[in-house]
Amino acid sequence: MKKLNPMWIFLAAIVVLASCKKDDPAPTPTTPTTPASSVFTFFKTGATWTYDTYDSEGSAHFDQIFTINSINAQKYAAVTWNIAGMYSINQEWFADNTNFSMLCSQINGKMLVFCDANPTVGESWGETFVDSTTSVTDSCYIMAINETVTVPAGTFTNCIKIKETTSDDPIYYKYYWLSLTYGVIKTEGTDTQDFPAIIYEDLSSHN
Repeated sequence: MKKLNPMWIFLAAIVVLASCKKDDPAPTPTTPTTPASSVFTFFKTGATWTYDTYDSEGSAHFDQIFTINSINAQKYAAVTWNIAGMYSINQEWFADNTNFSMLCSQINGKMLVFCDANPTVGESWGETFVDSTTSVTDSCYIMAINETVTVPAGTFTNCIKIKETTSDDPIYYKYYWLSLTYGVIKTEGTDTQDFPAIIYEDLSSHN
């Protein structure tokens, strides 16, 4: 189940919103509460990440904002993904003291693990979803640990580098640099629609 590419969503949103009423803004973040996980300490109600998004071909930059609005007793979070202040998508994330996922569904019990509590190079996870009428398998793989990444929000050490792929698109890949303390710091990747352009998402602020 390949994620919707932000560049294509952004362009589509401009076309739609040119003739439609602007969507309501994302909910105002609340003060972050105690983390729901003692391992993934960024996973808390009110946590917000803003990413500067651009591509390797020099397209205009725009912001993406992810906000954890609530976390239920089963450790599933309701997350708002806001694109350029004009379009919002609701997501589910999950984290306990064992695993973290940004692609999951509590209703159907499906979950692609992105990282576990003690990541090691070579670990991998897969999950099969039904996309319309087709079964699609997504996979995540730990490529490196303890990497240092510099983005507009600062320099972050001890980052875990994760590669996501999908059976739905042989070109698609996305690298994530994940901090257990601060969340996703940076991503880069491409797919069949955008190749050879590379899409980048650099953390510019968080709370």
